[in-house]
Amino acid sequence: MSASQKRDDAESMVEGIVTVQDYGLQCAWQRHTKTLDIEASPEWLSLDIRGSTSLPQCDSSSNTGDLEECHDHWSDKESCILYLQNVLDQNLECGYCGSNRSFLFLPLDRLLHLLRRPIVQRAFEEIFRGHEVSVDQMVNEIGHEKSEQSRLMILATLIYINGIESLKFFIGNEIHDTHLPLRRCPSRMPGTKVLVCRKSGAENSSAVMNYLSDSHGGFNFNFFCCGQYQYLIPFFDMSPGPVRFYKFDDPEIRLPFTEWYEPKFGGYGTVRRVKIHPAHHNYDGNPEFAVKEIPANFKWYRDEIQALERFSGQRSGHDHLIRLLMTLQHNDKYYLIFPLARGNLVDLWQQKPMSPTAPRHVEWVLDQCLGLTGGLWKIHHCPWTDDQMRTDGQPPLEENRNRGRHGDIKPENILFFSTREGNYRLVITDFGLTRFHTSSSVSNIAADRVGGLSRTYRPPEYDMKLFISQAYDMWSLGCVFLEFISWFLTGYSNTRLTFTRARLADDISDHNVPEDKFFNIHGNVPVVKPSVKNWIHKLRTQNTCPTAMKYFLDIIENGLLQPEAQYRWKIKIFHDRLKDICDNYKKTLNETLNSNASSTLALFDEKYSVVGHLRGPIGGPLRRTQDQRRIKLQRKILDRRNLRRQARNARCKNLSNNMPTVEEDRWTSPIEIPEETELAGQNTTENSRQSVEEVVN
Repeated sequence: MSASQKRDDAESMVEGIVTVQDYGLQCAWQRHTKTLDIEASPEWLSLDIRGSTSLPQCDSSSNTGDLEECHDHWSDKESCILYLQNVLDQNLECGYCGSNRSFLFLPLDRLLHLLRRPIVQRAFEEIFRGHEVSVDQMVNEIGHEKSEQSRLMILATLIYINGIESLKFFIGNEIHDTHLPLRRCPSRMPGTKVLVCRKSGAENSSAVMNYLSDSHGGFNFNFFCCGQYQYLIPFFDMSPGPVRFYKFDDPEIRLPFTEWYEPKFGGYGTVRRVKIHPAHHNYDGNPEFAVKEIPANFKWYRDEIQALERFSGQRSGHDHLIRLLMTLQHNDKYYLIFPLARGNLVDLWQQKPMSPTAPRHVEWVLDQCLGLTGGLWKIHHCPWTDDQMRTDGQPPLEENRNRGRHGDIKPENILFFSTREGNYRLVITDFGLTRFHTSSSVSNIAADRVGGLSRTYRPPEYDMKLFISQAYDMWSLGCVFLEFISWFLTGYSNTRLTFTRARLADDISDHNVPEDKFFNIHGNVPVVKPSVKNWIHKLRTQNTCPTAMKYFLDIIENGLLQPEAQYRWKIKIFHDRLKDICDNYKKTLNETLNSNASSTLALFDEKYSVVGHLRGPIGGPLRRTQDQRRIKLQRKILDRRNLRRQARNARCKNLSNNMPTVEEDRWTSPIEIPEETELAGQNTTENSRQSVEEVVN
């Protein structure tokens, strides 16, 4: 495939992706003109930014005295241009991209502030004094109001190279910022120099400016072509809607990455954490992003884009599938931009231990595993869309609807994000191996055509050279879920070290190198490793293993870890069974809490009716005999029944002095409940009755 063909394919490879043609300037103008007033405050009108590292807030006021003060700094044309050069230079920031290459650029918000209309008006009055030009008309031609009419980047470049008087030739040739970058080309006319729009790649472009070499001696062609990149910085539109594709064939284009961290390498590219300058994107969230860099391999890029686009942009996504924010091509490299996660599932296991005796922890694990199962179901049964038509223009037949397979389910490809509620959300990522097929071909992929997999979580059919199907994902999911439960019940070290060593110890391999996979092959018969079965038994018999987790282990062992692919459950069956386990656990938990709360309220009513007649002193028998710790836990239960508790307290207000004072605690973590809460609920009735009897006696 030629380079030109590859570029054409990149623009039209997926129907749902929109190619941005103007470096995102139209979206940038819409954003900044809403939040920033071009008619700036007195602080900005004075241009006194020395010693300031941040932009002052602007208002809509304009002060003539400040303009005159600004004008007083410029005694002549040279001092005016020098002052503008210094101002622009002081506001440059450092950016990074590609092999840690650093560069300087002027952020867009500062460009709009520093070259806003009142300042340009005053500067032009000084610079073009004595010229036969209309200053007002020149200012209007700068195009502050609309991106497609803007020449602010051209103006900044001309100030930088001390060629501002050449602005009239850009205006006369109708060249705007959207035509940048320009390049110097030879001309067919002797003694003539040509600047042509680089994006067109042709000299017959509409954006062509001819210069006679003796017509303006102060203008330097080479300086302009180099200096323009300092101000031509793209704006990335990540707003809701279709996924945007930015195409920068020119390697000199500078991307607005202000932080560029060390990468993590993978089989299909590298991923690094970057920070994009806030003036150059409109993403409502963390200013840091995960950028996946795919070297010059268009096939890898196209395959991952086609998979990701099904769950991003305007498509119906899933909370547990990663969403692609945007994508770009810079020279010969491709980049995918994602929200930045806090880490992968292995990082979570290392950093965030949880307790199987805490009901909210159990509920969180079940919910997240159910969510991941739902995300995989979305991949396995992604519906066809209007752009997926047969060659005869008819919609696909039911049996030919697209079906997917992820192909690399592993803990490292499951990310966790913080939620606003303080919780964590797990998300499946890395769609580099994801393939979509018709239902007739999804189970007919030869094993030798599957590459880049994680060997630990591969199924037996891969080693046996059998056809690969969606059952491949089900085996991998079962392995990951087994490790997930193991971490939850026994901790990180036991799961990632002890369990792994056990699988290595009983491995049977033709290569004489033990592997930590979950199966062996005896002859031509695949079997689950004895160490895996023993580990499941160990987990199931743990004293701290909740009943719901035992049911979960059952469906993993019987439904997913089946060595023969045809006996593995389909994703829908497994999802439905796991959902039943989650629903039953929540139902039982709520019934228990409601029952305990109701019993406690009833017993408090009984105590109030008895103690109300005793009129005992504050230090009486009730205070001496009541267990402070139990009262504290009972109050936590009563918080769940707030309305009823307030009604009861209103009737018993006269007894408040006889009741122990206990501070109400709030759970700081939405996934933590003290272990003793369940015990308190079980003993509430007995302790409360003893307290009442002691008062009566």
